[in-house]
Amino acid sequence: MDLVPVLGHDAPRGLHRLRGRVGAVVLRLALVGCGTVAALFVLVFAGRALFVDVDEEPLYTIEHTIEIAAEPAEVWAVLAAFEHYPDWNPYAVSIEGRPGFEERLVVTLEQDDWDDPVVVTPTILKFEPGRALGWQGRVLLPGIHDTFHVWELTGLSAGGTRLRQYEDFRGWLARFVPASADRPAIERAFRAMNEALKTRVENTR
Repeated sequence: MDLVPVLGHDAPRGLHRLRGRVGAVVLRLALVGCGTVAALFVLVFAGRALFVDVDEEPLYTIEHTIEIAAEPAEVWAVLAAFEHYPDWNPYAVSIEGRPGFEERLVVTLEQDDWDDPVVVTPTILKFEPGRALGWQGRVLLPGIHDTFHVWELTGLSAGGTRLRQYEDFRGWLARFVPASADRPAIERAFRAMNEALKTRVENTR
């Protein structure tokens, strides 16, 4: 079959022109992309220098507290048993890694306002067996959007444990995201985990 009547005699030159135009567009996008990356790095480091002080107070904190009818050591035993999180935890549904200072984790989180689970890779920076467990997470580089997620256990004089779960937010990006935007969903997630932990501990004593 002769394709010339279908495509026309200028088809090869037309295809080359099209290829050239596509190449030019790709080149422009690449240059714009490089410029965007460069601008991002400038913005990150300038923003960090202008806005972030590693010793400053958090921009905001979201938390939930609950009392558990068990001693801190009993609560800690469940909290630090990461391998069993899929059995009971509705928020941190999976954790890969070991509990220990400066251990790097792979954590899968679920919230009722997310379409899909989110995987984060925080580092444990607070590890006090029977008292506190906390990890630090961040977006890309330090100073952009840093979070510090902590569980604190306090023994009560009348018996039992007060569990406080909270997350501090720092970084220049956090300045542009008001606490009210995330607070309701995060509070629900913290409450769901705390209540599930309470049930798990009290039912396995």
